Amino acid sequence: MDKAYEILNQLNIEANDFFIANHGKLYLEAKLKIINNSIGTLCGRCDGSPFYCPLDGVIYISEQILNKLDKNRPIGLHLILAHELGHHIQNQNGKDYQMQIDMQKGKSRLASTKELELDADMIAGQLLSSLLTKKELDCCLEFYKSIKEDELHGTIEERMECFSMGAFL
Repeated sequence: MDKAYEILNQLNIEANDFFIANHGKLYLEAKLKIINNSIGTLCGRCDGSPFYCPLDGVIYISEQILNKLDKNRPIGLHLILAHELGHHIQNQNGKDYQMQIDMQKGKSRLASTKELELDADMIAGQLLSSLLTKKELDCCLEFYKSIKEDELHGTIEERMECFSMGAFL
């Protein structure tokens, strides 16, 4: 579990540099909360799946998932935390708010959510490109293949493409 906090700390440092360079304003660090059971958050219930709550700036993840990743797929921990941190950056630069405006103008919730998710994958690539080696970034791409596809996040191919664009692979 200490590894998760260490990785998030490194990612927050990268995110600060990224945020100042791209948005010219201060970055507020994301926090990490490791949970054992389903809990209530300001954004609703969290069952332990990796989840970012924009109302409190916290990334929630279960101890079970962390242990599984740390033991079997440590690169996945980097990728998941970077993706969730991508949502934190989106929240700070107003993308969440822009999504609400787009939906009021008629854009579907599914299309808006998918766009946010793919953008978070691109940000993850940007953040990890300066922390990981080329080989480790390639392992991130392989990790995507183990993630269950769903409508909201896009296809595995779309996610890998966005990550690659962010990491300049």
